[in-house]
Amino acid sequence: MSFTLKPRTVRFFGLILSLLVTASVSAQIQRGDRFLSVDGRAGASLTGASVTPLVSGDLGGIVLPGTFSEGLAYATPAYGLALTDRLIVGGSLTAVHPFGSRSDIGSIGLSPYLRYYGINRAQLGVYGQVMTGLGYRNGDLTGPDAVTVGAGLQLPLAVGARFGPSVDYVIGGAGNTLELGIRVELILGRNNRLQEAAVGSFSKGAIMLGSQFVGAVVREDVSSAGVVVGGHYFLTDRLTAAPTIGMEGYQTDFSRPNVTRITTLRNYAVGLSSRYYLTTERHLLWFAEAGVGYQTNYSRRDFGNGEIRSSSDVFLLTASAGGQLFIRDNVALEAGPQFRRFFGDGVNYSLFSLNGGIRFLL
Repeated sequence: MSFTLKPRTVRFFGLILSLLVTASVSAQIQRGDRFLSVDGRAGASLTGASVTPLVSGDLGGIVLPGTFSEGLAYATPAYGLALTDRLIVGGSLTAVHPFGSRSDIGSIGLSPYLRYYGINRAQLGVYGQVMTGLGYRNGDLTGPDAVTVGAGLQLPLAVGARFGPSVDYVIGGAGNTLELGIRVELILGRNNRLQEAAVGSFSKGAIMLGSQFVGAVVREDVSSAGVVVGGHYFLTDRLTAAPTIGMEGYQTDFSRPNVTRITTLRNYAVGLSSRYYLTTERHLLWFAEAGVGYQTNYSRRDFGNGEIRSSSDVFLLTASAGGQLFIRDNVALEAGPQFRRFFGDGVNYSLFSLNGGIRFLL
């Protein structure tokens, strides 16, 4: 039996191999490197309808309903500095501030961490990490009342970027909690600083990732899990098609002897959007995007007096615009406004948002 590889297939695998080799050359951590981390979990949970087409919002944003009477601002940056080739010190910030009638329930959380790489190679990183947390809410300072012990594995994603699975075990706080996720880290700093401004350039067949989410949280009474996958595929050097598919689930079981309190929530969604770049081959690029989405929601509540089940189907239309500032030839900071219109099964409302995040070009 024999087969023949088509030229396009050869070029595709050649591109992937070239990216991995190039990425591995510059992915080894060195003293003085700085890290910007994202894992998608905060942006996915705070923006709502996370599995629909979105301008990337994994670093922060503002969400407003159509009435503009309520809203939510959030920021979730995580930053680190390499003290040696193996030892990293850093911290993550989670700030949430509702405005309107709920403006008094904002919160700020700071989680400093210390990380050590047992394996620090260009093509593979393995680390252990210890983290704690401080919080401020309603005028009260809390913590540190929990310690998080974690580990992660990292592989080269692109030049100056790594990704891989992470596992964290939280001891204390609301209860011992196991957290699983996929973490992406951008490596910045003096060791890979560019001599000239990076330029964003696209070609047919390229793939752009960002706003993906994979995560799970498990503790005694509460568990949740979700996955959102998708990306932009370039049909031309300016036009993309961006399919997205995702599912999320949440369950609480606060049952006690002779008391039943169980809640289950699930949703599944698909989306498709298309982006057109008004400019290309520049340090700062501008784009416009439109999309459609569908989401089905299911809930079940059992409080001991019989189950209550419900389901709904929601459709939406999205429109957005924005800009990308390339900090590497294949990594860009992205920001822009977005409009979403939801309708179906008694649902009829709009959301406006201003999102900020990171995109990676493969």
